Amino acid sequence: MNFTIFLQEEVAKIDNIEPIEGIKYVFFKARGVKNWREVVDDLVWEVSGTPIVFCSIQVAKYIQRFVPKLASGLLISNQSPEPQIGMPTIFDWNQYSMVVPSDMLLNKDFSIHRFGDLEKPWTELPKEIFIRPISAWKPFAGFSCPREFVKSETNALYQLEHVLSHEMVVVFPKQDIMNEYRYWIVDSKITTSSSYGWEEDHEFKIPPTETDNFVKNVIPYFDNIGVTDFVLDVAETENGFKLLEINALSTSGWYGAMNARQLITDIMKLF
Repeated sequence: MNFTIFLQEEVAKIDNIEPIEGIKYVFFKARGVKNWREVVDDLVWEVSGTPIVFCSIQVAKYIQRFVPKLASGLLISNQSPEPQIGMPTIFDWNQYSMVVPSDMLLNKDFSIHRFGDLEKPWTELPKEIFIRPISAWKPFAGFSCPREFVKSETNALYQLEHVLSHEMVVVFPKQDIMNEYRYWIVDSKITTSSSYGWEEDHEFKIPPTETDNFVKNVIPYFDNIGVTDFVLDVAETENGFKLLEINALSTSGWYGAMNARQLITDIMKLF
Protein backbone atom coordinates (compact mmCIF):
# COMPACT_ATOMS: atom_id res chain seq x y z
CA MET A 1 0.00 0.00 0.00
CA ASN A 2 1.24 3.50 -0.86
CA PHE A 3 0.90 6.48 1.49
CA THR A 4 1.20 10.25 1.23
CA ILE A 5 2.33 11.85 4.50
CA PHE A 6 1.32 15.51 4.82
CA LEU A 7 3.41 17.43 7.35
CA GLN A 8 2.74 21.02 8.35
CA GLU A 9 6.23 22.39 8.97
CA GLU A 10 5.14 24.49 11.95
CA VAL A 11 3.89 21.34 13.71
CA ALA A 12 6.52 18.81 12.61
CA LYS A 13 9.30 21.43 12.90
CA ILE A 14 11.20 19.70 10.09
CA ASP A 15 11.33 20.06 6.32
CA ASN A 16 12.70 16.63 5.43
CA ILE A 17 12.56 13.07 6.73
CA GLU A 18 14.31 9.78 6.07
CA PRO A 19 12.75 8.09 3.01
CA ILE A 20 10.56 5.01 3.36
CA GLU A 21 9.70 2.83 0.36
CA GLY A 22 6.18 3.50 -0.88
CA ILE A 23 5.93 6.78 1.06
CA LYS A 24 5.57 10.24 -0.44
CA TYR A 25 6.18 13.22 1.85
CA VAL A 26 4.48 16.56 1.30
CA PHE A 27 5.57 19.50 3.47
CA PHE A 28 3.50 22.67 3.68
CA LYS A 29 3.24 25.89 5.68
CA ALA A 30 -0.01 27.35 7.02
CA ARG A 31 0.96 29.62 9.91
CA GLY A 32 1.49 33.23 8.96
CA VAL A 33 0.44 32.40 5.40
CA LYS A 34 -2.27 34.75 4.15
CA ASN A 35 -3.88 32.20 1.81
CA TRP A 36 -3.36 29.12 4.00
CA ARG A 37 -6.80 27.71 3.14
CA GLU A 38 -5.89 27.70 -0.54
CA VAL A 39 -2.61 26.00 0.33
CA VAL A 40 -4.53 23.26 2.16
CA ASP A 41 -7.11 22.94 -0.64
CA ASP A 42 -4.32 22.37 -3.17
CA LEU A 43 -2.84 19.50 -1.14
CA VAL A 44 -5.46 17.14 -2.60
CA TRP A 45 -3.54 17.19 -5.88
CA GLU A 46 -0.59 15.60 -4.06
CA VAL A 47 -2.49 12.57 -2.74
CA SER A 48 -1.07 9.30 -3.97
CA GLY A 49 -2.43 6.33 -2.06
CA THR A 50 -3.62 6.67 1.53
CA PRO A 51 -3.15 10.11 3.14
CA ILE A 52 -1.87 10.62 6.71
CA VAL A 53 -1.93 14.20 7.99
CA PHE A 54 0.00 15.99 10.74
CA CYS A 55 -1.13 19.59 11.21
CA SER A 56 -2.36 22.25 13.62
CA ILE A 57 -5.80 22.09 15.23
CA GLN A 58 -6.89 25.04 13.08
CA VAL A 59 -5.87 23.28 9.85
CA ALA A 60 -7.37 19.96 10.98
CA LYS A 61 -10.68 21.71 11.69
CA TYR A 62 -10.68 23.15 8.17
CA ILE A 63 -9.78 19.79 6.63
CA GLN A 64 -12.60 18.03 8.51
CA ARG A 65 -15.15 20.50 7.18
CA PHE A 66 -13.97 21.22 3.66
CA VAL A 67 -11.36 18.71 2.42
CA PRO A 68 -12.82 15.18 2.66
CA LYS A 69 -10.02 13.68 0.57
CA LEU A 70 -7.59 14.55 3.39
CA ALA A 71 -9.97 14.15 6.34
CA SER A 72 -9.60 10.36 6.25
CA GLY A 73 -5.91 10.86 7.03
CA LEU A 74 -6.49 12.70 10.31
CA LEU A 75 -5.73 10.66 13.44
CA ILE A 76 -7.94 12.40 15.98
CA SER A 77 -9.38 9.56 18.05
CA ASN A 78 -10.34 5.90 17.93
CA GLN A 79 -13.97 6.73 17.25
CA SER A 80 -15.59 6.06 13.89
CA PRO A 81 -16.50 8.39 12.38
CA GLU A 82 -13.96 10.81 13.81
CA PRO A 83 -15.52 13.51 16.02
CA GLN A 84 -15.49 16.99 14.56
CA ILE A 85 -12.90 19.23 16.20
CA GLY A 86 -14.72 21.26 18.84
CA MET A 87 -16.89 18.35 19.94
CA PRO A 88 -16.31 16.68 23.34
CA THR A 89 -13.56 14.06 23.24
CA ILE A 90 -11.44 11.89 25.54
CA PHE A 91 -8.73 14.54 25.16
CA ASP A 92 -10.81 17.06 27.13
CA TRP A 93 -9.30 17.54 30.60
CA ASN A 94 -12.49 16.56 32.41
CA GLN A 95 -12.57 13.24 30.54
CA TYR A 96 -9.01 11.94 30.51
CA SER A 97 -8.37 13.08 34.09
CA MET A 98 -11.12 10.71 35.26
CA VAL A 99 -9.56 7.70 33.54
CA VAL A 100 -6.35 7.37 35.58
CA PRO A 101 -5.89 7.36 39.38
CA SER A 102 -5.58 10.89 40.79
CA ASP A 103 -2.10 10.22 42.18
CA MET A 104 -0.85 9.78 38.60
CA LEU A 105 -1.99 13.29 37.65
CA LEU A 106 0.20 16.36 37.97
CA ASN A 107 -2.82 18.46 38.84
CA LYS A 108 -5.31 16.69 41.10
CA ASP A 109 -6.28 19.83 43.05
CA PHE A 110 -8.38 22.09 40.85
CA SER A 111 -11.34 24.40 40.43
CA ILE A 112 -13.48 24.94 37.32
CA HIS A 113 -14.67 28.36 36.18
CA ARG A 114 -15.98 30.24 33.19
CA PHE A 115 -13.18 32.17 31.52
CA GLY A 116 -15.03 35.45 32.06
CA ASP A 117 -15.28 34.85 35.83
CA LEU A 118 -11.54 34.50 36.42
CA GLU A 119 -11.04 38.24 36.89
CA LYS A 120 -14.07 38.66 39.18
CA PRO A 121 -13.18 39.59 42.80
CA TRP A 122 -15.40 36.83 44.22
CA THR A 123 -13.57 34.07 42.31
CA GLU A 124 -11.24 32.29 44.71
CA LEU A 125 -7.91 31.40 43.12
CA PRO A 126 -4.49 30.33 44.45
CA LYS A 127 -1.77 32.98 44.72
CA GLU A 128 0.24 31.33 41.94
CA ILE A 129 -1.92 29.62 39.36
CA PHE A 130 -1.92 27.64 36.15
CA ILE A 131 -4.96 28.06 33.88
CA ARG A 132 -5.90 25.91 30.90
CA PRO A 133 -9.04 25.32 28.84
CA ILE A 134 -11.00 22.16 29.53
CA SER A 135 -11.44 21.61 25.79
CA ALA A 136 -8.77 19.60 23.99
CA TRP A 137 -9.06 21.94 21.02
CA LYS A 138 -7.09 24.65 22.80
CA PRO A 139 -8.94 27.94 22.34
CA PHE A 140 -5.87 29.28 24.16
CA ALA A 141 -2.63 27.83 25.49
CA GLY A 142 -2.39 27.10 29.20
CA PHE A 143 -0.44 29.70 31.18
CA SER A 144 0.88 30.49 34.66
CA CYS A 145 0.63 33.81 36.46
CA PRO A 146 0.19 35.35 39.92
CA ARG A 147 -3.41 35.88 41.01
CA GLU A 148 -3.11 39.68 40.68
CA PHE A 149 -2.19 39.42 36.98
CA VAL A 150 -5.22 37.36 35.93
CA LYS A 151 -7.19 40.34 34.64
CA SER A 152 -4.42 41.56 32.34
CA GLU A 153 -3.77 38.01 31.07
CA THR A 154 -7.43 37.31 30.31
CA ASN A 155 -7.88 40.71 28.63
CA ALA A 156 -4.94 39.92 26.35
CA LEU A 157 -6.49 36.57 25.41
CA TYR A 158 -9.84 38.21 24.66
CA GLN A 159 -8.07 40.44 22.14
CA LEU A 160 -5.48 38.07 20.68
CA GLU A 161 -7.28 34.72 20.70
CA HIS A 162 -10.92 35.90 20.86
CA VAL A 163 -11.60 33.54 23.77
CA LEU A 164 -15.30 33.49 24.67
CA SER A 165 -16.27 34.52 28.20
CA HIS A 166 -18.29 31.31 28.71
CA GLU A 167 -15.33 29.04 27.78
CA MET A 168 -14.87 26.55 30.62
CA VAL A 169 -11.41 26.49 32.17
CA VAL A 170 -9.70 24.60 34.94
CA VAL A 171 -7.37 26.27 37.45
CA PHE A 172 -4.57 24.58 39.43
CA PRO A 173 -2.00 25.75 41.93
CA LYS A 174 1.23 26.32 40.01
CA GLN A 175 3.74 23.49 40.42
CA ASP A 176 7.45 23.20 39.76
CA ILE A 177 8.34 20.90 36.87
CA MET A 178 11.90 19.71 36.36
CA ASN A 179 11.46 18.13 32.92
CA GLU A 180 8.68 17.48 30.41
CA TYR A 181 8.44 14.55 27.99
CA ARG A 182 6.18 13.65 25.09
CA TYR A 183 5.31 10.06 24.14
CA TRP A 184 3.64 8.90 20.93
CA ILE A 185 1.44 5.88 21.63
CA VAL A 186 0.30 3.68 18.73
CA ASP A 187 -1.72 0.51 19.28
CA SER A 188 -1.27 0.95 23.05
CA LYS A 189 2.52 0.79 22.80
CA ILE A 190 5.24 3.41 23.02
CA THR A 191 6.39 4.22 19.49
CA THR A 192 8.80 7.09 20.18
CA SER A 193 9.40 9.89 22.67
CA SER A 194 11.30 13.11 23.31
CA SER A 195 11.90 15.71 25.96
CA TYR A 196 10.57 19.17 25.23
CA GLY A 197 10.93 22.67 26.60
CA TRP A 198 10.29 26.27 25.70
CA GLU A 199 13.83 27.59 26.18
CA GLU A 200 15.70 28.39 22.97
CA ASP A 201 18.70 26.37 24.16
CA HIS A 202 16.67 23.29 25.17
CA GLU A 203 18.58 20.11 24.33
CA PHE A 204 16.10 17.48 23.15
CA LYS A 205 16.75 14.10 24.77
CA ILE A 206 15.23 10.63 24.85
CA PRO A 207 13.44 10.26 28.21
CA PRO A 208 14.99 8.08 30.92
CA THR A 209 13.85 4.51 31.46
CA GLU A 210 11.98 5.54 34.62
CA THR A 211 9.70 7.73 32.50
CA ASP A 212 9.09 4.85 30.08
CA ASN A 213 8.02 2.69 33.01
CA PHE A 214 5.58 5.34 34.24
CA VAL A 215 4.04 5.66 30.77
CA LYS A 216 3.71 1.88 30.48
CA ASN A 217 1.72 1.94 33.72
CA VAL A 218 -0.56 4.71 32.40
CA ILE A 219 -1.33 3.19 28.97
CA PRO A 220 -3.53 0.29 30.23
CA TYR A 221 -6.03 2.72 31.77
CA PHE A 222 -6.70 4.17 28.32
CA ASP A 223 -6.47 0.81 26.56
CA ASN A 224 -9.26 -0.43 28.84
CA ILE A 225 -11.64 2.18 27.39
CA GLY A 226 -10.51 1.63 23.77
CA VAL A 227 -8.18 4.62 23.46
CA THR A 228 -5.09 3.13 21.84
CA ASP A 229 -3.53 5.86 19.64
CA PHE A 230 -2.61 9.21 21.18
CA VAL A 231 0.13 11.49 22.44
CA LEU A 232 0.89 11.53 26.16
CA ASP A 233 2.79 14.28 28.02
CA VAL A 234 4.62 13.58 31.27
CA ALA A 235 6.04 15.93 33.90
CA GLU A 236 9.01 15.04 36.08
CA THR A 237 8.57 16.56 39.53
CA GLU A 238 10.14 16.19 42.96
CA ASN A 239 7.27 13.79 43.69
CA GLY A 240 8.02 11.58 40.69
CA PHE A 241 6.50 11.38 37.21
CA LYS A 242 2.99 12.69 36.60
CA LEU A 243 0.57 12.77 33.68
CA LEU A 244 0.18 16.25 32.20
CA GLU A 245 -2.30 15.57 29.40
CA ILE A 246 -3.09 13.46 26.35
CA ASN A 247 -3.75 14.76 22.83
CA ALA A 248 -4.48 13.55 19.31
CA LEU A 249 -1.71 12.13 17.12
CA SER A 250 -2.40 14.33 14.10
CA THR A 251 -2.47 17.67 15.93
CA SER A 252 0.42 17.32 18.40
CA GLY A 253 3.78 18.97 17.80
CA TRP A 254 6.90 16.95 17.08
CA TYR A 255 10.13 17.29 19.08
CA GLY A 256 13.79 16.82 18.33
CA ALA A 257 14.67 13.47 19.94
CA MET A 258 11.70 11.54 18.55
CA ASN A 259 12.06 8.90 15.84
CA ALA A 260 9.74 10.28 13.13
CA ARG A 261 10.41 7.37 10.80
CA GLN A 262 9.32 4.87 13.47
CA LEU A 263 6.18 6.89 14.22
CA ILE A 264 5.12 6.88 10.57
CA THR A 265 5.98 3.19 10.16
CA ASP A 266 3.80 2.24 13.13
CA ILE A 267 0.92 4.51 12.11
CA MET A 268 0.81 2.97 8.64
CA LYS A 269 -0.03 -0.36 10.27
CA LEU A 270 -3.31 1.16 11.50
CA PHE A 271 -4.61 1.48 7.92
